[in-house]
Amino acid sequence: MSCSFRTARSAESRTVCEEAIAYAVKCVQPINVTFTPTAPASTASQGVAVMAGLGSAASSPCVFTPLASGKIRITINGISSTAVAAATVQLMGLRYGTGAIPANGDAATGTTIGTTISAKGNSLATPIPFSLSGTASLTAGTAYWCDMTYATSATADAASVSGLTIAITESMY
Repeated sequence: MSCSFRTARSAESRTVCEEAIAYAVKCVQPINVTFTPTAPASTASQGVAVMAGLGSAASSPCVFTPLASGKIRITINGISSTAVAAATVQLMGLRYGTGAIPANGDAATGTTIGTTISAKGNSLATPIPFSLSGTASLTAGTAYWCDMTYATSATADAASVSGLTIAITESMY
């Protein structure tokens, strides 16, 4: 935006220009949102990660639209556990996408970001805290869903995640 200060009302023009710039900056503030979805149903999927369905969670669906740069960081913190044995809960990582939002138990879909991690407790149902984090460059103005995949490493067991907090922050530039 250019401003002209050649008129006799240069102070007025400057004020109008400053207000316009302030409004434009205000309109493109980056997003900074937090979701706290209810715990998804556990999965008995052994070794094959499935979606947790966090984007479709009725309590707090993880759906967001970047507004400024599109450069985002997604972090999911929570607790993993198993139902029957001291098996490994395989937290296969973060996923995001556009379009149809995956439900709990759906086949893994979307784009993977961040590092894949897994956690193993010392005994049955030992709660293990975890944190998944990743960055992506997305298109500002486009709606996205965010989710995670998980599975169990033991036959006849169920992996679960709970106490979830999802933070999505967008960089201004």
